[in-house]
Amino acid sequence: MLSADDTPTPLSPAAESDQHKLLRGATSSTSSTPLKPPAFRRADSSILAQRKREQLAAQPVGVAFAPSSWISSLSILRETIVDRVLYRPWLVLTLATAVFCGISTAAGGGVSLGPDVPMGVGVTMSLLLGFRLNVSYQRWWEGRLLWGDVTVSTRSLMTLLLSSAPPRAATPPPGGGVVPPTAAQQAAGWLLAFATCLKRRLRDQPSELDSESPAARLLGAPAAARLLRSAHPPLHALCALRAALAAAGAALRPHELTSFELTALQYTHRLHVAMTGCERISRTPCPPGYVAVLRLVILVFLFLLPPVLLDELGLWTVVVVSATAFILFAAEQVAVQIEMPFGHDSNDLPLDSLCVALEADVLTLLDEFEAAADD
Repeated sequence: MLSADDTPTPLSPAAESDQHKLLRGATSSTSSTPLKPPAFRRADSSILAQRKREQLAAQPVGVAFAPSSWISSLSILRETIVDRVLYRPWLVLTLATAVFCGISTAAGGGVSLGPDVPMGVGVTMSLLLGFRLNVSYQRWWEGRLLWGDVTVSTRSLMTLLLSSAPPRAATPPPGGGVVPPTAAQQAAGWLLAFATCLKRRLRDQPSELDSESPAARLLGAPAAARLLRSAHPPLHALCALRAALAAAGAALRPHELTSFELTALQYTHRLHVAMTGCERISRTPCPPGYVAVLRLVILVFLFLLPPVLLDELGLWTVVVVSATAFILFAAEQVAVQIEMPFGHDSNDLPLDSLCVALEADVLTLLDEFEAAADD
């Protein structure tokens, strides 16, 4: 348990403001002095774990709605679809339909079609749109499963390390100074850095680490700087993680391949597979020719509806065609959003919340096992 001397002390306001400083390599963009994260202390895991749990509780996961409420579900359309559909093809098609119906009514008649033509086009459109939605959802769900592998592997590696390796360094270095990080702390730092850098890479953002983030605190300034200078930061973090695990296995039983190392190798392989799978999804969009054909068929179908409905519905044709167009455009827009599940759209995966949850889990494990070692 924590003694009175080990009671976590809240950071000062100056340290809190440092959370907005980013490590962008060996030096800051405004200064030649490297940004050095404070050394990781015993009480840090408790403080950071509590902060991450509070952040996770306050951070919404995706779009908040009640699945059992129809009103709540339908209100999501305003946040996810309307802003992207209302002023583009839907408005143009509604105005075109209104002009056609007005001219035809004023002229006392117009072009009239039987129902067979739009019905044939509609069947083709339904098949293409259904296939598009199905493929896009499969990509979204595969992305969620792959990120689930990242979570499972991270938790498993941490529990494996904490149950196999000593939770704390045995003795301080000769001459005093900062106690070197344990194998669990090194692995935790690389695991959190891997998840953060992978998230930013999938979103085509430059890799950055907050100087007060758990990953930067656990790794230290030199390792964090090397990570951010890498051409492929997630892969660099994975290689460094394997090196740290190999060193931990060698310390347990030198010159012998242990079950610990074999198990750790399996989990790091799952991380590699998850990273490659996520990059495959983000780098391989739906074929543009297929998307173009689908949108062309939708437009042809919608432009064929007014001549068929005008004689029966009169000016109500504008309302019916406009509502049909909105539904079709909304369905196609949902397919566009979930096709690339790692972005910032409302229907995308909540990677920010998933990363915060992962940080809270890792830091809580470190805190609990270090506290147990003090008993």
